[in-house]
Amino acid sequence: MAVILLCFIALGTADFGRVSYMAMALTNAARAGAIYGTQSLAKSSDFAGMETAAARSAAADVGVINTSASRTCECQIGSGTPTVMGSCPPIGTCTGTVRIRVKVIASKTFNMIKAFPGLPGTVSLSRTAIMRAQ
Repeated sequence: MAVILLCFIALGTADFGRVSYMAMALTNAARAGAIYGTQSLAKSSDFAGMETAAARSAAADVGVINTSASRTCECQIGSGTPTVMGSCPPIGTCTGTVRIRVKVIASKTFNMIKAFPGLPGTVSLSRTAIMRAQ
């Protein structure tokens, strides 16, 4: 009986470690995609490039992941709250400082080694990185 309990604890510990590692790999992938998009204003609109950079970052660690990239533009006038603009970059509509931010989301479904009673057999993981473009 004790051996069976020890095996369940060992499998649970292994799964916890695997899901933690996958979460860290997804965080790094999202960051890699966002870093790609922050290199220049032109790359901030290269959504496919950001998604590819994120996927390449995670490919060796966790395999194929789902990625999505986007960008937003803000108009900062004075010290008030920035206004999110509809067009990016807002040509002629902002009299203040334009800030462009890129956002990359990396996600994947994690499958447990063994489904335990009362616990889900899969866990959906998603990590987001938002950075300001140069």
